[in-house]
Formats: sequence, structure tokens, C-alpha cells
Amino acid sequence: SSAVAIGLNEIVNNPLVPEKFAEITGNPIKVTNPQSNDMAFLRTSLVPSALNIVSNNIKRGEKDLALFEIGNIFNLINNGEVKSFDDFKEEANIILLITGYKTFRKWYSKTEKYDIYALKGVVNSFLRKISLDNSLIDLYNDVQNSIYEYNFAKCLNKSVLGFGGKVKNSVLKKFDIDQEVFCFEFDLMKLSNISRGNKTYSVPLKFPKVNRDFAFIFDSSVPYDEVKSFIKKNASPLLKSVSLFDLFEKGDIEENKKSMAFNLEFYDFSRTLTEDEVDRDFQNLITLISNKFNASLRGN
Repeated sequence: SSAVAIGLNEIVNNPLVPEKFAEITGNPIKVTNPQSNDMAFLRTSLVPSALNIVSNNIKRGEKDLALFEIGNIFNLINNGEVKSFDDFKEEANIILLITGYKTFRKWYSKTEKYDIYALKGVVNSFLRKISLDNSLIDLYNDVQNSIYEYNFAKCLNKSVLGFGGKVKNSVLKKFDIDQEVFCFEFDLMKLSNISRGNKTYSVPLKFPKVNRDFAFIFDSSVPYDEVKSFIKKNASPLLKSVSLFDLFEKGDIEENKKSMAFNLEFYDFSRTLTEDEVDRDFQNLITLISNKFNASLRGN
């Protein structure tokens, strides 16, 4: 499993849940003649069942968790009475969940808690394993929901394939959870229908790469993906890779601003690049970014 490969542990839950779990995430479907009140409704999301697992583990002293589940959810097609199988739809989903500490204090490192950025890393690592990391775009706080305090979604052509974020404290209280939980839920059918294209072989480089870094102060509303796309669109063909290596707000950054730092990787398969041509492209990008986003270069 791709989720196991990125360090997550699998959990398995019953799709039948109590009403208090089912109603958190949607209009639940009641089961006729349930065996018990704890199995009276079909779940509308994998989130409540996963949070119940988290709660049980925390009560037993296991507070640092990285989990996933693949399972079915059930949602009404029309908000009416269920008279036949045509009145609701069954979907296969996968949920990725993290909570607690990511790393613990050692002589060579500090403790590090899971946060929203760690969740983004887990989601992107999962997508990389299934060859979709470069196919989807991010949207922030665009999905209306009752679960997340703030959220982000993975989309393709305006279709939401999955979304997640930091679970609201009001939801966590229903499960007696007093620590932050971050999770992301994908629609597996939508993921499986995406064309991944053909993988290609890249010839090993014979000539050295040239790396350049810059950091800008942006308005906090400017998304990373928009800046990255702008850089790739306006750079010369010598620029082969753009990556964000630092992002922070507050500190010495003024209110409603944030700092984003990028690493740019230049190379050519046929020759060694000169400092002049790399610097020319690099300086041009600095000017374009400053003008486009009204951003200021850090360190100036």
C-alpha cells in the first residue's frame, strides 16, 4: 500500500456507526432493524470512525499516531426517505490521519509536533507514491464543511478529489480528544480515474546543476502554487525545478504578510552553464515576482 510506504499504520472500522458519529459529517442513513444503537447508521465519512480509534488509543497512552483507513461511505442522493438502493450512493474513500508528536527529543534533535504543514507533506507523499503529485492543485478554505477549522483541498479541473485539515475542537470534544488532529480524506474512485500518463527515463546528468535561493515577503493571501506556476512560466528553459523550502508568518513579519523562500535549480543536459546566464534569469525573476505580487525581496 502507498499509505504504508509513507509510514502510516492501517486501521479498520465497521461502516455501521451510532447516530452521534454519523450526523457529524452529513445526513446519515438509518439502518432498518439494527443490532444495536452503536450500529444504527451508515457512516457518511471515514473521519468519525477514525477519531474514535484515536480516542481509544489516547486513553491507553498511545498519543502519537499516523494512521490510514480504506473503507466505504454512504450518502443520500436526495435528502429524503431511502426506499431503494437508488436513493443513496456508496463510495470507497481513504483517510490519512496524524496526531501528537512527529519526532521526539534526542541529543541531536528537538521534539516536533504534527501540524497542518506535516499533513500537507503526508498528502503530497501519498500522491507521489501513486504518481499524482504533479497533477493536482491546492485550494484553501474553499470547501464548506462541519469538520475542519481550516482546510485545503486537492483538485483537478475544478473537481475536488479530497479535502482535509485541522479538525475543529468542537468535533474533537465529542470523542474526548484534547490534542490536535489533522486528517485528509480522498475519493478513491476519482483518484483511480485520473490518467497518470507514461513514465519516462531521464538520462543522468553529465554537467553540474546550479542552485539559487530567494525569499520574498508576500501578502498572506497569495498562494504558494500561484507563485510557483508564475516562476516556471516566466523562467528560461534552463530552470528545471522550483521548490518551497521555507514558509512562515509572524515573528519579524508584519501582520497579514508571510515569507516564502524558494530554491531554483538550473541545468542543461548538453553543457555547463555560466554564472552570467543563470544570474540573468535569476535577477529577471526577482523583478517579475516583485512587480506581479507586490512582493519585497528579503535581505535587501
